[in-house]
Parts: sequence; structure tokens; C-alpha cells
Amino acid sequence: MRQKTISRLLPSLNDAVGSLIYDWCDGYLRGIELASWPTLLAPEAAALAMTSEPVGKMPTLLEALNNEYLQEQATKARFAARILHAHFLAQRSEPPARSQPVVAPIKIGRNEPCPCGSVKKYKTVLFALTNKIDSKRGPMALSCFG
Repeated sequence: MRQKTISRLLPSLNDAVGSLIYDWCDGYLRGIELASWPTLLAPEAAALAMTSEPVGKMPTLLEALNNEYLQEQATKARFAARILHAHFLAQRSEPPARSQPVVAPIKIGRNEPCPCGSVKKYKTVLFALTNKIDSKRGPMALSCFG
């Protein structure tokens, strides 16, 4: 059925080229039939209808400059631009939050001096702290600074 319709539109095709074109046209027509174009275009159709006018109704350029036609069209264009902006603004996703870079703590070697300022090695101060329990503040209050 579709091949007959297409062959009436394109009668001068040979079989080799025609079969490719028929297949392409058939797929295209099926896609058009399956798509829900009216529901997808309904919001945009109203905005486009406000700005589009039949060519026969459009005044000539000189007439347009002498009347309020340009102002009317500018108002319609502003309204349509706002609708389009709102539509595409809603389509945008929020930008991802900027994350802070991970900073690895400075590792102190066991045989390096302790950063608390004592002249002892870090391993000596750390070993003393892990074995010492502060009776007033508890084990969490231990540090090489206190």
C-alpha cells in the first residue's frame, strides 16, 4: 500500500534504487505514525501560533513601518521568547556541586622528630601517648600537645 503511494510520487525510480527509497520512506512513515507528535508539540504550538501569520496577511515593509504592526509583532515575539526560555530553563539540570579536593594528611615517619616540638622521635612520643591514659579527661584527650 505504501509502496504504491510512494511510487506514484516517485514514478521514475528503477528497482535497485526504488527498494532502498521505499524502505526508508516506509520506516519514516511508521515513525511518524508511532510518535505522539500532537501531545509533544501542544505547548510550543500556542507560542508559535502567536508569532506566525499567513504570508498573505503580512503587510508590506513600508506599511508595517507606518502602523502598529511592528509593535504588535515585537510584543508577540517577547512573549514567545519568555515561553521558550521558561521551557528550556525547566529542562536544564542543576550543575553538580563543586566538591573540595581531597587533601591527604601529611604522614610523619616513625624516625622523624615529633611535630609537637619535642626533641624526641615521633615513634617514642606516640608510643608513650598510646600507653598513657589521662584519668581526668579520658583516653580521647591524649595528644602530644597536652
